[in-house]
Amino acid sequence: MSKLLRRLFAASGLVAVGAGCVWLLLFSPYLRFTTLQVVGNTRAPAAELRHLANLPVGNPLVVLDLDAAAAGVLNHPWVAAVSARRRFPDTVVLTITVRTVASVVQLDQLYLVDSAGVIFSRAQPGDLDHPYLTGLDATLVETQPELSRRLVADGLAWLLALQEQGKIAERDI
Repeated sequence: MSKLLRRLFAASGLVAVGAGCVWLLLFSPYLRFTTLQVVGNTRAPAAELRHLANLPVGNPLVVLDLDAAAAGVLNHPWVAAVSARRRFPDTVVLTITVRTVASVVQLDQLYLVDSAGVIFSRAQPGDLDHPYLTGLDATLVETQPELSRRLVADGLAWLLALQEQGKIAERDI
């Protein structure tokens, strides 16, 4: 067999393997998205996270926009951080970092605050066993969210400093 013929066979073999890979990844029924696994979530309802991720079931796993899915899930008030990855053959895994309640702030209603000063959710009856911060104006929170976040974070830092110096006990908060 001539050298040219061997090269043509090798090239056509590579093209066939490449076409097979493209078919497997994009068109076969084997690598399609069917399962969303959420890790680390303790507060956000799974159905809400699935909705926010907006991943179409049945699409090829390799074409899903995981950055957009993570950005969507990050819109949930309880989600502080999220990462998304593919797990072949059919799963997307979202790893969630849930916000930790550091305080409750009194505005027009009671709201939960994380350690960074982010006001993130309306307080529920089971969430009230935290220090209360008052004196923050609801209008300021709406019009100056970053300033409000810094004020709340400073209030939390002040409270923590008083606790560490023994000038205030946890039972007094």
